[in-house]
Amino acid sequence: MKKYAILAALFSLLFSACSTDFDISADYEETIVVYGLMDASKDTQYIRISRGYISDDRSALEIALEPDSIYYLANQLEVSIERISDGAVFNFVEDRTLPKDTGLFATAPHLIYVLPEQLDFKEEYRLKVENTVTGKLVTATTNMVDSFRLTQPSDVLAFPFTTSLVSKLPNGNPQQIEVAFSSPPDGKVYDVAVRFYYRQWEGAVTGGGDTMFVEYLFQRNLVSNTLGANNNPGNQPLIARYNGQDLLAFIGSELSVNPSITREPLELPLEYIYYAGAQDFYDMLRSAQGESGITALEARPIYTNLEGGYGVFSSRYSKSRPEVGISTPSKDSLACGQFTRALNFQVDVPVSCN
Repeated sequence: MKKYAILAALFSLLFSACSTDFDISADYEETIVVYGLMDASKDTQYIRISRGYISDDRSALEIALEPDSIYYLANQLEVSIERISDGAVFNFVEDRTLPKDTGLFATAPHLIYVLPEQLDFKEEYRLKVENTVTGKLVTATTNMVDSFRLTQPSDVLAFPFTTSLVSKLPNGNPQQIEVAFSSPPDGKVYDVAVRFYYRQWEGAVTGGGDTMFVEYLFQRNLVSNTLGANNNPGNQPLIARYNGQDLLAFIGSELSVNPSITREPLELPLEYIYYAGAQDFYDMLRSAQGESGITALEARPIYTNLEGGYGVFSSRYSKSRPEVGISTPSKDSLACGQFTRALNFQVDVPVSCN
């Protein structure tokens, strides 16, 4: 599940502080590490919680592969969020069945705390994590990122949009495709991706085939200048750009060449996905970038917005603009172009692949 792809990298960052941050001779102090992004656009919320560890004779990477070393015991933690406006409490439950992408940390079992609840983007929520055995308590609060308006392609107008992946400027350079939107209240940092949907048949082309997609993340960490419903209503115009040829190259690199497989793009094959993150999440990303710089000469404090623990408790909001078409020249390039001609794409326009 792609939503967890970032977890291993972030948690390895949290544990990668210089050894001078720790006094080995000191008494043991329990360390709870939390990663949670609440999302008012989803009907389920997820939090990952781990515990810090240290060993005199084993490497941190070796210990990270052992679930018993990085996770708490079953039912040892009570995890909840409180809606600040009225004190309503929502309890998370343990889930050890969700899959995890490969990475530095153990993949099975993969412990996630789950809340099957859609949160209100107008509210503020307080996290509470309590170890029922030791009494250790971790808290944090976050405002929810609000919904936002998509302006290109619009999320309001109903007529079909068509994107050209192969348009060129008068000087012959590829013309970039612009994707525009407005910043939401409490939004600060943004990623934008485009998904390409297609059908696939192995062997005879019969029935509807298998509908699949590849996702190309073309904009990372775009930052808005406005912030906070208390300061302004958001609504800053933002533009992300990508080169259509790069998307075709990405499709060519992600799909396998197999003469027995036939593929065709959906009639409206593109979907744009927009992710907006709150200030705390942006602060964590900026801290991570600072820590990873090769010119850093001294250890800096690990970023956290939690009281009593490490990690981040913040929010995001995601939107999509589905069913965007591609131009006739784009279809020709998909079937016959240098990046994808070997993938056996069948399109609904006449082509001649010489």
